[in-house]
Amino acid sequence: VCEDGEWGYINKSGKFVIKAKFDEAGSFDENGLAVVCVDGEYGVINKKGDYVVKTKYASVGAFAENGLALVSKYDDDGNREYGYVNKKGEEVIKLKYQNAISFDENGFASVCEDGEWGVINKKGDTVVKMSYDSSISFAENGLAAVCLDGEWGYVNKKGKIVVEPEYDEAYMFADNGLALVRDGDDYGFINEKGKEVIKTKFEDAQSFADGKLTGVCV
Repeated sequence: VCEDGEWGYINKSGKFVIKAKFDEAGSFDENGLAVVCVDGEYGVINKKGDYVVKTKYASVGAFAENGLALVSKYDDDGNREYGYVNKKGEEVIKLKYQNAISFDENGFASVCEDGEWGVINKKGDTVVKMSYDSSISFAENGLAAVCLDGEWGYVNKKGKIVVEPEYDEAYMFADNGLALVRDGDDYGFINEKGKEVIKTKFEDAQSFADGKLTGVCV
């Protein structure tokens, strides 16, 4: 709740349990943690109001299943650098990336270094080399979409290309083992071997939901 321009937290009786002292405050997540902001800097508190991540970051994301949250700071030249902290506020993966996304449910994150994208694990080890224009996190089948020289394909967790980059767009594989791709102006679906099981013939399409249904435009 907000009182006199500052945010805090109340219980079900309307009593303040964490006094209103934040410029911004998010809802508590399933881990019992909330992102807050003071003087333009973000951190994380627990339900007692104690800081688990101090307010010193330009941004703080939600904690992933592996216990790491994406954070960023500005360097002396005004460039944003990204890294990851644990629930103790320790920077377990240094803030050294030009861009990054949060860890996915499979424990991998796409990061950008020196203008090229790759994938790291929770230890910060590179599993897909920084050599792509862009990348999307791994699906449950262990394949991730990557872009090379403007064309999209897929790599496995060893960084090996399993579907050659030849599409104008590519999306994450659904539970049914099919991925939405675009070739020119047309959309279709490929399997894990790169075979078009539903030809690229639609004007528009969406990825399969729960591996069963999708919407297409003809």
